[in-house]
Amino acid sequence: MTKDKSKVKSLFEHIKLHITDRTEIDKNSTEFQSNKKNWNYTINAYLNAIKSFDSYDSGNLSIPERLAEIYSFYNYPDIFEKTFIFKNNELQIKMFDDLTFLLVDSKRFGVTCGSKTSTCPLMWGHYAKNHTGLCLEFEIEEADSTTTLPMDETNTFEIEEVNYDDIPIDLFNYGPINESELKRQLLSTKSRKWNYEEEIRLISKQGPNKFNRKKIKSVIFGAKSNPKDRYTICKLLASLGYQFEFKIARIRPDQYELKIDPMNLGDIAGSGVSIEELGLSEEYNQIMNKK
Repeated sequence: MTKDKSKVKSLFEHIKLHITDRTEIDKNSTEFQSNKKNWNYTINAYLNAIKSFDSYDSGNLSIPERLAEIYSFYNYPDIFEKTFIFKNNELQIKMFDDLTFLLVDSKRFGVTCGSKTSTCPLMWGHYAKNHTGLCLEFEIEEADSTTTLPMDETNTFEIEEVNYDDIPIDLFNYGPINESELKRQLLSTKSRKWNYEEEIRLISKQGPNKFNRKKIKSVIFGAKSNPKDRYTICKLLASLGYQFEFKIARIRPDQYELKIDPMNLGDIAGSGVSIEELGLSEEYNQIMNKK
């Protein structure tokens, strides 16, 4: 947050220019004009009542509706002066949300989040239903700053290691010429409180990411996963033609770190099925022979 009016005004004008350029093609459409009319009414009611931005909720809008809302706000007469005087902090929060939407959300990036570690107990607790779920291990091949793996082979991806920081991104340090760097930071910055995740992100410009099953290296079951669930998943994946290792995470009494072991027959004991029914005798025999 800043009380420097010139800095807030400069960013406001940048967003206004961005949204005006962005919507130039759409401004003549009936849908855009209808959305704009509705938001002009909402903004006018807000200004007359001098209410909190809490009542000015645009979080559940579609992308076309959101674009019309932003356009209406930044092009509304004297909107900056009126909101800066009465609700400067709320105005800056909205500006951050709007610029993030324009640079990232509306671009329909595909973002896949993963981790460089499979042994962190906090990760298993948070993301695998208290160690009862599973983790997919991928093989990632890097070439310069992009990769075609491990997702859809027709896509290329930027691999970003998440940057952990104690201080949120300061929008007032960025100008139009630094927009690409700001976009990169918005997609790869989190609070330092999350640094135990060792997170990496695969970012695609072609929309939702797709798995390439050939690059799944292993399936790791949680330490508290149910034997019957392990059996069901092994059976399902085998029937679909997947070929990779099955592993299991084990809690270590002497360390706050998990141990990842190859899964053996004993790890599905108690599931109520026989090895013949499982249909993975060959795979498990290979694992057993390695010991």
